[in-house]
Amino acid sequence: MKKIEAILVAAGSGKRMNRSGEDKIFVSLSGCPILCYSLKELEACRYIEHIVLVVRKDAQGRARLLIDECGFKKVKAIVAGGLRRQDSVSSGLAALDRDTHSVLIHDGARPFLSQELLERLYEGSRERDAVICGLPLDSTIKRADDQHLITETVSREAIWVVQTPQMFARKLLLEAFRRQKERGGETVTDEASLIEKLSHPVGIVQGDPLNIKITYEHDLVLARLIAATRGTGETCCG
Repeated sequence: MKKIEAILVAAGSGKRMNRSGEDKIFVSLSGCPILCYSLKELEACRYIEHIVLVVRKDAQGRARLLIDECGFKKVKAIVAGGLRRQDSVSSGLAALDRDTHSVLIHDGARPFLSQELLERLYEGSRERDAVICGLPLDSTIKRADDQHLITETVSREAIWVVQTPQMFARKLLLEAFRRQKERGGETVTDEASLIEKLSHPVGIVQGDPLNIKITYEHDLVLARLIAATRGTGETCCG
């Protein structure tokens, strides 16, 4: 099996949760920090050899204590993130082993990662060296002008809502970051966007509707319901 390492990106500011500077990855979700949910699944994944955790610089010490307390053995490095997501991913890439073939990137703010989704992504990566997960859009989409007047109903066919994890060949991703730097380092919202700018094909597999991203305070309401339904929470580090 080709060597695969994971980068767990958890260096966001969390300002949109309005928690007075509290780092949302340590917010309790049914008795367990949000960060631990994804770490548990990555730790259990059969094909991931190591995990590089990217957090805010002021959170590195707390993250290390949490990892030691919970006994996560695959976390090989805890590195400081940057101002933008892509800066944090770049920091994580620098901590990977040189003989790593592929890198899986996941957002720490998406706690409900599952082994089933990880397996779907892995199967997709056997055919392509760039693969992401997402959900087909099932809502009506409108385009509006700056006056908030509808200008067009957009066909939702072939439209996907993208999630993480995403998996890429390490060398391909490094090349994408190099080319991005040459272009002036424009901001992107996910790594697949960088691969697309290389005119390189990116595959997509079925995501998970429960693989939600916790961004706002109200997202915690749904997250706590999902955690209770799955029976996770206090046992997430066990």
